[in-house]
Amino acid sequence: MSFNAGRPEDNLTMIKKFFKELPKLPLSAFIFYLIVMVLRVLDVIPPPSEIIAALENLLDLYGVIVIFISVLLEGIVYFGFYFPGTTIVTISILLSNGEFSSFLSIALASAFALTITSIFNYILGRRLPTKFDPSSSRIKKALSKGLILSIIHPNTLSFYFFDSGIKRQSPWKIAFVPFLIAVYGIVLSIIIYSFKSPFKSAVEMPYILLCLIFVWLVVSYFYEKRKKKHLMNVP
Repeated sequence: MSFNAGRPEDNLTMIKKFFKELPKLPLSAFIFYLIVMVLRVLDVIPPPSEIIAALENLLDLYGVIVIFISVLLEGIVYFGFYFPGTTIVTISILLSNGEFSSFLSIALASAFALTITSIFNYILGRRLPTKFDPSSSRIKKALSKGLILSIIHPNTLSFYFFDSGIKRQSPWKIAFVPFLIAVYGIVLSIIIYSFKSPFKSAVEMPYILLCLIFVWLVVSYFYEKRKKKHLMNVP
């Protein structure tokens, strides 16, 4: 991005355009973490180690309920795009005690929630006309994966059964959702928990985490620019 010294209004326009093109999720994470660091320096909030300890105690008391509600909201078609349920579940796994019973409870809560949303999304799809088209290329790509690959994320699973309802397909596949999500959840929990030590170290050394978020922001920015350029060149 270059600036024109002779025309300040053009420079202002370019700056606005630059910030508009920045990916919103990593940008919001970067700004939020900067605010947290400032509050920490001013002793407005406790140190990270105390915050983690408090979150661990909170999850011990209400973890399953929080996970169930988070996954339930993210599993609702379209609405789930705007709710970070998966992020909450990931943090819950990282802050768990690492026992199999914890992984099982997280997996079962997620399985129960996604079974409910699968039924809801299917019924919602049934109420729409058969010519209804989700239109998004990302959605269409998710629908082509089938049930097994659709369980990877609540959003893809929600559109899978939403589309099944639109097409008036049989809902019998919903019966497999609890088993598939439970198994997938346990395996994924074990994998995610293996990163607990690096996660806690990064949190306790805030400048490292801030640098990682900044790298995420930069990589996302250039990735989005490249993707837009590619789409513009597609005939």
